[in-house]
Amino acid sequence: MDHDEGIEGAETKQEWLERVHAAVARFEDDPAPHRIVVTHGGSASPVIAAWMRIPVEACAYAVFRTPTGSVTVLEQDDRFHNRSLVTLGDRGFFAE
Repeated sequence: MDHDEGIEGAETKQEWLERVHAAVARFEDDPAPHRIVVTHGGSASPVIAAWMRIPVEACAYAVFRTPTGSVTVLEQDDRFHNRSLVTLGDRGFFAE
């Protein structure tokens, strides 16, 4: 994950995953009962992985594909604090 793409100043996948995991950790510390996170599709996977507490080192090949303009719902239960991917990439709210 430390592959250098040859673009000066570009972060490696490892750095990107660490940055996203750190951002998720920051909003987890917020006591709000609900959160809305808006991201581009590429960062949806590491956001989901971080929420599910999948370590950065295990994310080299983890991908959760989400279509453009979709909604993903993540949830933590109140009793055991288990985390669930409830809905992935839902576009059902769009009128046909």
